[in-house]
Amino acid sequence: MRRTSVRAHDSASTLRRVLCCVLVNCALLLVACSPPADPGHPTAVSSAIPKYEGEIFRYEKILELRPDPDNFDETFLYEPRSFTLGDDGLFYVADTGNHRIAVFDGEGELVHAFGREGQGPGELQRPSSVRVRDGIATVRGRRKIRFRTDGTFIDLITHDGDGEVDLADDGTRVVIDLPQGPQDDGFYYLQARARVLDEDGGVVATIETDQVAKDRMMPDPAMAREELHYGAWPHVSLLPGNEILATPGDRPVLEWYGLDGVLKRRARIELPFEPITDQDRAAVEDRYDRLIERNMEFGASESLRDELLGMKASAQYPERKGFWWLVEAEEPGGWIWLTVPVPHFGIYYRGVPSIAQQQFFRIVSPEGEYIGTTEWPPEVDRFATHVTRGHLLAMVADAEAGETIPTVYRITPAVEGFDYPGGR
Repeated sequence: MRRTSVRAHDSASTLRRVLCCVLVNCALLLVACSPPADPGHPTAVSSAIPKYEGEIFRYEKILELRPDPDNFDETFLYEPRSFTLGDDGLFYVADTGNHRIAVFDGEGELVHAFGREGQGPGELQRPSSVRVRDGIATVRGRRKIRFRTDGTFIDLITHDGDGEVDLADDGTRVVIDLPQGPQDDGFYYLQARARVLDEDGGVVATIETDQVAKDRMMPDPAMAREELHYGAWPHVSLLPGNEILATPGDRPVLEWYGLDGVLKRRARIELPFEPITDQDRAAVEDRYDRLIERNMEFGASESLRDELLGMKASAQYPERKGFWWLVEAEEPGGWIWLTVPVPHFGIYYRGVPSIAQQQFFRIVSPEGEYIGTTEWPPEVDRFATHVTRGHLLAMVADAEAGETIPTVYRITPAVEGFDYPGGR
């Protein structure tokens, strides 16, 4: 009995030593596999519970930029795509079909217009967006051109290579693109990338999001921006203040970088993953049916109907929803508006307004705090909107007139104690 007891004691001691070694080795392995500590740029973790519950904004329609019947030819906007509010209090509209920028005052009266069709200095080709800051209008179309707000041509912003070039506040050129390529399993991946250029066009810093696989997107990486969204979409934005915001979209993480490519801060919101349901798929199919119906009402061809039916039949669905798929930073204040994925169409066929579901947004502070959610008016389509200086600027479809009307909403807080810097 004594020998047996000694052997049992020895076995127990050996087992304890083995377990101790295993635990130590596991701890060392976890340390080795963990990302290095970054004490200078800690990750701010924000609760999934918003700071303000419920709808945090109200939207009051204050202006529609409609043609003046007494001056119809001059004031008619032909396929306008977007507009903005300048720091001079004027509204600048990308009048795409007229190849110009039309400028309106706060009463909706046309003040002046600049640009004309062509490829020379100061000439435009179907401008799709305009942004105004510090007295300079930056117009995006087939080329990116800068004007003074009186219409005087400044320069053409160019870049040799892939991607779209933008200018930081200090004039630094930043090229943003979405490189993609095949994976070993045959799927495609996509990531957003920003490259900061020096005066000679050399790359001095590169900022990239994590790669997002095709099976987490919808439906196809090459078409996802024009199509419908439930999955993830990586995004990089050049923000006011010479910062670059990056997010993969399939993880609730936001990262802010300087123009030197150095990470300045990181935020993670503890949001749960949501699966794609049969109700979600039915909503997508309904969007297709409504888009087909609308196009046929506007005289679209049978071949177009067949094309849309084919797109509907071949739509691919990820297993789970992404956390957001478009990012916009408001100026001023640095508030981040994150589009919650819903079935959404951003397609224009023959000028026919697209179909959209009412859009939801998560609002995040510049420090990464989850402020709350907002739901825009049901007539507002996300792909042609802009938030600036306490206003929502939206392209609203007038189905009866068959036109798209630039419409201005004033944004005001809907909850007590909510300090909204954009409304100042």
